Amino acid sequence: MTRRYSPDQELRMLSLYQPWASLILYGTKGNETRSWHTSYRGWVAIHAGKQRLDGVGVHILLKARKLCPEVPERWFYDGKGFRQDGYPTGAIVALAWLEECQSMTQWSVVVSLLKLILIWRVKCSKAEEASLALLPHWWLVWGFVVSLTSCAVEIGSQSQLEQTVGDWKMGRFAWKLSDIQPLSQPMEAVGGWGLRWVKDETVKAAIAASLVARS
Repeated sequence: MTRRYSPDQELRMLSLYQPWASLILYGTKGNETRSWHTSYRGWVAIHAGKQRLDGVGVHILLKARKLCPEVPERWFYDGKGFRQDGYPTGAIVALAWLEECQSMTQWSVVVSLLKLILIWRVKCSKAEEASLALLPHWWLVWGFVVSLTSCAVEIGSQSQLEQTVGDWKMGRFAWKLSDIQPLSQPMEAVGGWGLRWVKDETVKAAIAASLVARS
């Protein structure tokens, strides 16, 4: 069931540079990657910061375009080059539901680390006591793996496109977004750092009235 935002619901705002804000708007980017964790779950207004599309952004778009050919050409070009109007700045461009915030991991690195720990423990034990000494450590290792499984997302499981449009590194966090709802027109707003509450009822009502249903 698709969620629908209403002004009586809680709302926070997150600022991103272009083209990442519009990549969420267009449905090309399903995870926002951050260096910090949040326990918030709910609606987030996707705000495009004031920095205009630059060379780094164009490079990302070129790579994304090759990996996602079904994206309409008009979202990228206006006949003269990359269209700046497709990447508005200083405005809210969409709403999204923040479902999860998971730490990023690479199981190959985790497994290698566990192997090193076990090898080190065996070498530190007397030969005849090694198996007994390792018994409690196996429970610690198992608990560690279970905890990672429940709260982490494997970097390698992400599509090449998702990895291209995000910053996927161990220790960072993937904010999984769903029910992305574009605004009919970008709504001018002041951005800032962090995940900020939107409490102005007039603004929330204007956002709700501007939402466009996505098929």
